[in-house]
Amino acid sequence: MKKKKNQNKMSKNTNFLSLFFTGVMVLITFFGYSASKTENEIVVLNENDPSFISPLKETPALSLYPDPIYEPSSILAFAKDTLDKKISTHLKDLEQNSILNPITAEKNKIEIKNENIKNSLLSVLSTDKVLAYNLNSNKSLFSSQEKNIWPTASLAKLMTAIIAVEKMGFEKEVKITPEAIAIENEAGNFQAGEVFKIRDLLLSIFLVSSNDAAFAIANEYGQENFIAEMNKKAKELEMSNTYFSDPAGLSAASISTASDLSKLAAYIIKERPELLYLSRQKEIEIKDQRFGDIKKYESINKFSTRNDFIGGKTGYTDIAQENLFSLFYVKNETILIIILGSKDRFGDTEKILDSLSLLNL
Repeated sequence: MKKKKNQNKMSKNTNFLSLFFTGVMVLITFFGYSASKTENEIVVLNENDPSFISPLKETPALSLYPDPIYEPSSILAFAKDTLDKKISTHLKDLEQNSILNPITAEKNKIEIKNENIKNSLLSVLSTDKVLAYNLNSNKSLFSSQEKNIWPTASLAKLMTAIIAVEKMGFEKEVKITPEAIAIENEAGNFQAGEVFKIRDLLLSIFLVSSNDAAFAIANEYGQENFIAEMNKKAKELEMSNTYFSDPAGLSAASISTASDLSKLAAYIIKERPELLYLSRQKEIEIKDQRFGDIKKYESINKFSTRNDFIGGKTGYTDIAQENLFSLFYVKNETILIIILGSKDRFGDTEKILDSLSLLNL
């Protein structure tokens, strides 16, 4: 009987040890598996799952886990942090590849397309000193060497026209002097002693680029003072690479850049749009106020016949070659195109105009 009791006692001890070691193995397996899963892949623990037991609720005050890394709360935090990092990295990759941002994707496509068009365009122009500029959005559409200093030639007369109107007015009468008609490259067929209103002299400046008219205006005001006013206005407009040495731009010392001329264009279209109206006339007549003679002019600007032409100015000297300053309406936008040092200023401008239909304005 005693022997049987001892056997029963040993059997109970064996069962207890078996259960104990089984429990230990379950714990080791569970936390070993959780740690390995956390290291190799992300395990998402769902608190809404009935089988989930919150470690914050069940963990006693005195931790059963000597190493905090293996506590259930630490495992959960580690898994969440790893998942957040992977998601963040993935989202950045998607954004860079424009998968989540169709606007960015479209913008990238447009920029690549525009760059290809610009590179192709530059290869067919006769000059590398060009600028196409949207005056509505203040956005450069196409440019090359836009800050390169170049002789203005008769583009200087744009500033001459501004100073004439602002300092003297359209109705001021100016007498043509012998000094004025002695200027080289005469155009306008003026005679000494004739008298014209500044409005009419400006028409001859814009349509046939008359040097005589430009010098007659400057002489009436005082040539030295007039040129000083031209340079003062350039400084006011922050045309930092521009200098005028005469009212007609005959001297190579009269210089500017396409970038500076775009500032002049912005000023004219905002403050002196009437000058653009004069510059786009195809044919005009002006009247000598003294003798009553009539002079007729036909514009040398090829673009004066275009319906989309807002206005502009031609320029040429042997040193500057062909310059051209033009404003157009394109897709309801006001577009400035400046050509400097060209061998075919009208052809170059037309090529840029044609390309604008392909560019994002």
